[in-house]
Amino acid sequence: MSPSFKEPEKGTKRWVRISFGSGEIRGYFVTDQVMLGSPDNMQNQLVVPEWTFGMVVQHSVFNGKFDALIGMAYPQFAEKGVTPLFDALMQSKQLHKNVHSWYLSHNPQEESEILLGGWNPEKFRGELQWHPVVKKLFWAIKLDDVKVNGVSTGFCTRPGANCTVCPDSGTSLATFPKTHYDAFQGQYGDVISCREGDELTFPDLTYVINGIEYNMPSHHWVTRKIDKSDPNGGKCGNIIKPLGVNQVGLEEMHILGDVFMQLYYTVHDRDKDRVGFAPAVHQHPEVLVQFDTSGILASVKTVDSAQHDLSQANAMNAQALF
Repeated sequence: MSPSFKEPEKGTKRWVRISFGSGEIRGYFVTDQVMLGSPDNMQNQLVVPEWTFGMVVQHSVFNGKFDALIGMAYPQFAEKGVTPLFDALMQSKQLHKNVHSWYLSHNPQEESEILLGGWNPEKFRGELQWHPVVKKLFWAIKLDDVKVNGVSTGFCTRPGANCTVCPDSGTSLATFPKTHYDAFQGQYGDVISCREGDELTFPDLTYVINGIEYNMPSHHWVTRKIDKSDPNGGKCGNIIKPLGVNQVGLEEMHILGDVFMQLYYTVHDRDKDRVGFAPAVHQHPEVLVQFDTSGILASVKTVDSAQHDLSQANAMNAQALF
């Protein structure tokens, strides 16, 4: 037990429950010193002497053991009376810039990276494209359009639309607001018989943000399950999920989870209230896993850049499969 850990006095525990799309966590608030970085090198440490956070005691969401969730959204999204960790670091003046940056690996041989205080140019190519935050709760930025194979879905281009989008490392997949999800599933929701590799040949899903197009190849939004009873050995279907955000101005918010952030280095800038994206640079091929119809891991393979090019070349033909 940490010598700086402070358990609430008997009868004063403040409990909290947080729900996710795949389950929930439950815990209560405690206080402790938080140190990020190297424990043996004071020049490479960030320390918050007394920070109050929700200590997790029960969960049905994640694998493995952990003590807490650290939200990286705006303080308006935090529990009442609680200062988010990044805001505590901002107040301590320890950061070179009030920025946190995310690099998500897609191969176990390559480590992911969270950088506090700046960004790492070695992890992306080209220039960061910046987008202003339009709602300081989530990191919500303006979404102009959502396209499949270059064709607009019309969700965000109709009169009166107010689409936003938020990168979120705490979400594994991509989510649509319920009305968009229902319409999307009506057109692209079929589960079809497919051969090995077909999941790489469906069209791109494209997010248009402030006029810039961000493509997500098919295997980041379509998955293949191995099914030995199927004549082609498996079934393909999209893995977009519905998620409603009950906040004024965010009713049409899409979420870009890990499937997007593995492709695009992501910077959250609190100094200028903006989000930056650039194509991520990976040193190892992407690892794809396939499960069978009972949920058991059945296949592991890698995808190289040539297969990504194949996906682009076959997109027109693959569209007919939907």
